[in-house]
Amino acid sequence: MALLLGAFRVGASFRETEERRRPPRSGRFVETALGEIRYQERGGEGGRPVVFIGGTMASSDTFLPLLDALCDRRLRCLAIDLPPFGYSERPPDGDYGRAPQADRIDAFLRALRLRETVLVGHSIGGGPTVETAMRYPEEVQTFVLLAGALGLGSAPPSPLVRASLSVPTLRTALASATLVNPWAVRMSLRHFIENDAIVTRELVDRYAASGRVEGMACAGGRWAQTALFAAESGTVSGRPPSYREYERPVLLVWGKEDVATPLAQAEELKSLLLNARLVVLPGVGHFPHIEAPSPVVAALRSFLLDEDGTPR
Repeated sequence: MALLLGAFRVGASFRETEERRRPPRSGRFVETALGEIRYQERGGEGGRPVVFIGGTMASSDTFLPLLDALCDRRLRCLAIDLPPFGYSERPPDGDYGRAPQADRIDAFLRALRLRETVLVGHSIGGGPTVETAMRYPEEVQTFVLLAGALGLGSAPPSPLVRASLSVPTLRTALASATLVNPWAVRMSLRHFIENDAIVTRELVDRYAASGRVEGMACAGGRWAQTALFAAESGTVSGRPPSYREYERPVLLVWGKEDVATPLAQAEELKSLLLNARLVVLPGVGHFPHIEAPSPVVAALRSFLLDEDGTPR
């Protein structure tokens, strides 16, 4: 096992050839109070701000097809590289918990002077999304979850997992075998997306691209320790009463066949929130915006825009 993990670590180090500050794709950088953030932008500069936050290994590039289909002059759509994924600056302390991530998202909103923003979070990006919306109501109007992974009521990580992830070399090797391994990325997408035909080489590359950025395996292991397998019950978004007190309209978009965050979790969220609409997409798994882009665009437009087309 040690030799196998060592081989994965060596392979990851050979793939990490891209400089963080020089991404091969499109995008812009903005300096914030908490580090430099890379983002993509579509739509009208004077439109309602909508900021997209991805899940595991998802840079802003993974949202580009959705942004191209959704955004026009009425909506100012921005997708960010939330560290450690993509090309944004990573924090020196390596803390990717919900509260620090919420601070980074808020710093991004402030740097671009965005107000009354709607946040859209996918998968595990849903935790930082909700945390930001609840902690910073002055900047954030409300939030949308696309198969959000919030882990409400889930058991804390086992002592064995915590112990394993506390060893830097071991967690980096584990990340090399999973998070930043292109084969593992492809298998994960095939598992969580209902229709295998959707998992094209281009899609896999969009998610595997983060693994080519310098230092990604090390950062990925630290992310697993501080975010993926962290207990978030002490955060605002980790407490069910916070949802009962949230009065603003919320949109939940879920795949009926989701095996990562089953539909029951969406139904529980809807029952907790005072003003939530749940859109269920049949034949769709954990990636609604990729598996069923047209219904997702329709749901977002209905939520963001009035019948006459003006932003809500």
